[in-house]
Amino acid sequence: MYNKRHSDGSIKIDDGVNIVVSPYFANFYDEIEDGIKETVQVLLELGYLTISSCQGTHGEYPVANVVVVVDSSTSAKKLMFDLSQLRIISTIDHSFDHFGIEEINKLFLRQYTDYKCVMIWVYNPNQFTFPFNNSWLVRSYFIKRTTSRLKKLKKYLS
Repeated sequence: MYNKRHSDGSIKIDDGVNIVVSPYFANFYDEIEDGIKETVQVLLELGYLTISSCQGTHGEYPVANVVVVVDSSTSAKKLMFDLSQLRIISTIDHSFDHFGIEEINKLFLRQYTDYKCVMIWVYNPNQFTFPFNNSWLVRSYFIKRTTSRLKKLKKYLS
């Protein structure tokens, strides 16, 4: 295992520091937090390559999300449009822009000439105004709801 499992359920090296692990790594799922594992699995089954995921275990406003890598701005825009049809919020994520294309291709066994990262917002407490919106029970509900919607994405794309 490249990252460490912490008592709060998060998987990282230290606070806010993670090692990116390829889905082609033999023990890949050991590197994914339990609460977001099914979401990551569904995205991989749909053919999307995940570069980051978080079940929302830390911080005052814990956010659950998954970031996928696609081969172009056009692919990113199409994915974001498709997700919006299922009422799933997504944005372009620039936090991985420092990776060179060679690193991305090596990590994901691709031959991309460009790449973009799309963050899929599984749960963002700032979107909601109901009480207890930072509880694990609420985050867990939204993770399951988004995962269920992602499963419909395959039917939507067909």
